[in-house]
Amino acid sequence: MARGRPPKKRKSQEQSTPDLEEKEEGLTGYARLEPMYNEIRKFPRVEVALTADLKTKFIYATGQVLNLSLGGLFIKTSRPLPAGETIDVILHLPDEDEPIQVSAQVCWVREQTSPNLASGMGLSMTGAPEDTLQKIERYLASCPKNI
Repeated sequence: MARGRPPKKRKSQEQSTPDLEEKEEGLTGYARLEPMYNEIRKFPRVEVALTADLKTKFIYATGQVLNLSLGGLFIKTSRPLPAGETIDVILHLPDEDEPIQVSAQVCWVREQTSPNLASGMGLSMTGAPEDTLQKIERYLASCPKNI
């Protein structure tokens, strides 16, 4: 084998292959790489089936919440808003007498491209009172964790 510099890695190799030093460390080396393979979310998502009212200055609509976390939600709708749009979301939680409201921003939009994927929008919560977040947290704790 010729000595000298190791061959340059392509960008895809750099991101998906641990260095030799990390391989020698065993599982610990791979654990540090885990965030590259998992979703970058602060809070775990929970699959739900809730109704939500959506409000902007000019639109009032209803959608179905398919998953929810303390940081965001996915709303199934045939008419998603554009990414970056700010929206008020009124959630109807089963164990609450009154609906709760959170402010959110559309992070991404999915058009229906297959029968297995619902069209809709991924929202990031941008504002909610502490008591509202506690209600969401209690509700999520009562749901099976399946996502």
